[in-house]
Amino acid sequence: MSSDVDWGNMFYYWGANYHSTTDPARNSTFGEEGYVDSTFRKMKTNFTVAGIPIVLGEFAAVRRSNLTGAALALHVAWRSHYYSYLTQQAKANGILPFVGM
Repeated sequence: MSSDVDWGNMFYYWGANYHSTTDPARNSTFGEEGYVDSTFRKMKTNFTVAGIPIVLGEFAAVRRSNLTGAALALHVAWRSHYYSYLTQQAKANGILPFVGM
């Protein structure tokens, strides 16, 4: 998302250990590690174990340029975690990941 909309806010923080205590409205409320694990397991069960290859097309986490100080540090840390986590879980489930930057 490039701006907040009536159905939700942009997320600046993702991951169980990367939520902000000072900016909770920007914490992810869905799609975190448990969702990734569950979804990738389903993909493995339904496709990769049957010999059907899966490519995780470009995925990215936008760097928010409006943050400073501790908020920026947390934001940068969760982005690193996000890229590492998705890549590791994709590979663990036989999915070939491609990152878009």
